Amino acid sequence: MKWHILLLFILTCNVAIAQKTCDASKTHIIADHRQHPKYIFFFKTNRQKQINIEKAVDANGKVLVKAVMKTTCSYDACGGGAFRRVVLLNGEIHKVYASRWGCKITRYDLCGNKIAKERIDEQIFEETYNFNAIP
Repeated sequence: MKWHILLLFILTCNVAIAQKTCDASKTHIIADHRQHPKYIFFFKTNRQKQINIEKAVDANGKVLVKAVMKTTCSYDACGGGAFRRVVLLNGEIHKVYASRWGCKITRYDLCGNKIAKERIDEQIFEETYNFNAIP
């Protein structure tokens, strides 16, 4: 009889764990910006290395999605290869990647599970993800 009760308890616990829901109000984005000078041998140059790190984090502090964007800047001009950002949009986490070869979007649900990866047109990219807009 004890064996049946133990089996029933284990099955109900597994069902409760499987019905995990992720809440949009508990998911937020943390942005980190690092900047340090670039060196050639032991001399500082006018160039700066900049690293922008964006993470989508849930309420427990678990990192769901992470994007790292590295650029090199000289005075006021920055040149870099790819543009990477993390955006919360329509109850999903979008990891945005744009370069001169095209734009890609990787969509995740609020639990961090990958939904789809797709290429989009540059005009749709600029309309949907307007990063230069002033709020």
